[in-house]
Amino acid sequence: MRYKINYSKNNYYGGSSSDWTIELDKRLNALDQNALVERNTMLGIFYKKLKILFAFIQNNKIPIFMRMGGLVMTIRHNGFIDKGGLEYYHGYDNDMDVYSMITDRELLISIFTNSEYKFIESEKCRDMILREGGPENLEYYENKKYINLDLPTGYYVYEISSNTKIIDGTYLYNDGVNIIDIVNYKSTINIEKNHYKTYPEYGEYKYKKDDIFPLKTHSFYDSIVNVPNNAKDVLKTFYGNEIFSKVYSYIPTIDGGHITDKYDIYETAPPVKLIL
Repeated sequence: MRYKINYSKNNYYGGSSSDWTIELDKRLNALDQNALVERNTMLGIFYKKLKILFAFIQNNKIPIFMRMGGLVMTIRHNGFIDKGGLEYYHGYDNDMDVYSMITDRELLISIFTNSEYKFIESEKCRDMILREGGPENLEYYENKKYINLDLPTGYYVYEISSNTKIIDGTYLYNDGVNIIDIVNYKSTINIEKNHYKTYPEYGEYKYKKDDIFPLKTHSFYDSIVNVPNNAKDVLKTFYGNEIFSKVYSYIPTIDGGHITDKYDIYETAPPVKLIL
């Protein structure tokens, strides 16, 4: 069973009253079953790598915890998300997003040094903000004492033996009152709010300290991962209150176009079933 979502809306296909579920069934029946097995097998291989890293994080008490899509997967699914759509209906979300405090940067570098993993830091905050937010956003952050613009925005952790990226980390900041997440995907002043993300001005997300700490643990398949103290509130801050009641889906249409819309979730969505 996948998302139980009500896709029964009319006028999807240029004025046609076709029920989405009819078109979906047609596409599902035409799928290459061998390709689906291969897809799930590869996903299972990735999870085995991820499971070892999750254990490494827990055993070494590394302050890395789930964020964004990784947190949605953990809290809403307990595993990878099976995405909706037509030709890629059996696509999935396995992008492991995580958080760490900037104050733990040196600790992370120390623990991952001489391990089986590569700890690679992202671009500098200054460059990211200027590129994705513009001069006005950069000027805003130049006046913030809690952020060092010459430090990296985050990091990636790769498995050395296979050169596989396992997780994608972002640093958080403490302004003395709130925990701050800098997310300048692009200038957020006039952004089109076509997702259920709640873009704030300048891309500065503020969480209450007790929404983040103390960290808790949660299951991800048969692994244990760290999550914020009030994980659901953190997700609602970032994505909006609909994150647990609606799913945002990009749906290709039979005429080569696409629609984007939100659909009600009326039953808990399980994770992708892995072939291990």
